[in-house]
Amino acid sequence: MDLLHKIERYNRTAAKGAQLFAQTVLHAQRPAAPHDEHAGLQLLYETLNLLEAENEEAGALAEWGNRLWVPRAVYEQELRPEIMPAKNLGLVHLQAEEFPGEVYEAVWRNPLEYVEEKTPYALGRFLVFSKLRQSRISGTYRGRDRQLERNVIVRALSPHLSAKLAQEEALRELALTAIRNVAKLEAPGIAVIYDMGFHEDIFFYAREYLEGQTLEQVSRRGGERREFTLVESVKLILRLCRILSVAHRQGVTHGNLKPENIWLFPNEELKLTDFYVPGFSERPEPAAFMSFANWRYTAPELFQGLTPNAQSDVYALGVMLYELVGGALPSPPISSLLEWQEYDLPPISELHLDMPAGFSETLARACAKNPNRRFSTLQACENALRLFA
Repeated sequence: MDLLHKIERYNRTAAKGAQLFAQTVLHAQRPAAPHDEHAGLQLLYETLNLLEAENEEAGALAEWGNRLWVPRAVYEQELRPEIMPAKNLGLVHLQAEEFPGEVYEAVWRNPLEYVEEKTPYALGRFLVFSKLRQSRISGTYRGRDRQLERNVIVRALSPHLSAKLAQEEALRELALTAIRNVAKLEAPGIAVIYDMGFHEDIFFYAREYLEGQTLEQVSRRGGERREFTLVESVKLILRLCRILSVAHRQGVTHGNLKPENIWLFPNEELKLTDFYVPGFSERPEPAAFMSFANWRYTAPELFQGLTPNAQSDVYALGVMLYELVGGALPSPPISSLLEWQEYDLPPISELHLDMPAGFSETLARACAKNPNRRFSTLQACENALRLFA
């Protein structure tokens, strides 16, 4: 492993003409039933994942994933090519004077990137067969519980971050505790968590599959943003407050509230999904340019690395209420998340002159950027909003 680390570090800093590279791409997958003869493959797979995690922290991600360059002798004598799954397998002879010999190139890939109905991927007792959302951090997939024969939603951490989670006990306990705490919540408005664990070096958890529509889908039906009435909007937020209060009373905050995690059903039932789990969310870089649309429900203090709490849930509810009543959030002239943190939404009464007395001030307090000006508890926010329902 030390040798492979050295090869990777050399290529990060070497001049373009002096890098060790080849056109042969290996698609490394850990075997279903490892044996001693697979030791080389396991070493390569684990090293690729750990290096990818290192690059994630350093912000030095390559466009096509992490790469390792393996000398021909090492590959053929130690990694055992007859058991190494590969694409375009064949030795490449490079015409570069600086190149010391022939090599194979191994490129990191996430096996869940390729799932579909005809080529599902097994995670324990769950069969993953459809990708719903995926990032470099984690993915959300549609799957099937093979034992209980029911549909599920699977959230899986990318293999390289799963490897990091397996090595770092403190981070692993944070993730496991967060999932356990949500699983313990007994409320009809919270999606049930069925299972969690590691399988073939991928950390995942499975939750209830829902057949309704998300608030995001309902509010953007037909490509046009639907504008809710004030009473409709407030009643919706109050229902969310009642669901969240069950979690808050047990010391659990959502931490990831947004319209795509709120499910609506014809009988006016609501369900919340995808609570914040450490390790599963992308880390915002306040000084960098990032679309504020992706973070508009995230309380500013969370950009500083603070843990989600009741006030961060209040902020998300406030921004959603503003968006429901106003039809959309203003598009501020900002170039970074740092500027978005400091941008105060204009009073809703400036956009809609027919707002009842006191509503604009209440809404401003719910989505205040400064926590000291925001409602301190969900109950305080709920009590203030009841006046407008």
